[in-house]
Amino acid sequence: MQALFAGAWRHGFEQHPDDGDPTGWLCGIAIAGGDLDAALEAWLSSTSANAALHLAEFFGSDAERLIKEKANRNFWNDAGDDTIEKMRRWLLSEPVLDRLLSASVRPEEQWRIDSALLILDAVTQERHG
Repeated sequence: MQALFAGAWRHGFEQHPDDGDPTGWLCGIAIAGGDLDAALEAWLSSTSANAALHLAEFFGSDAERLIKEKANRNFWNDAGDDTIEKMRRWLLSEPVLDRLLSASVRPEEQWRIDSALLILDAVTQERHG
């Protein structure tokens, strides 16, 4: 089952965000005790513009809730506090910021990256008060 989730996750983030949201597979990997580190590394190491766009879209959906301490985390609550903390640290990490800053996307989709950077900046400021 974990191989299915990992394969669906990798296939999903290579598709355009308008064609679907694969982050449910990522959450499923976390809940099932799969290799979350490998899934996150695959996401960051992909050179696909679509992978970068999915990362940006994630900041507009689950990421902000995962970063905030008391937020409603939807299905991520089932992943457990340790996994949520791992996701929080990953989302606020330099490699994630670097991936967003270095994303090479079409000009008409740059707004997605810009929105993610604004959200990341806002939640970082909130956490550091």
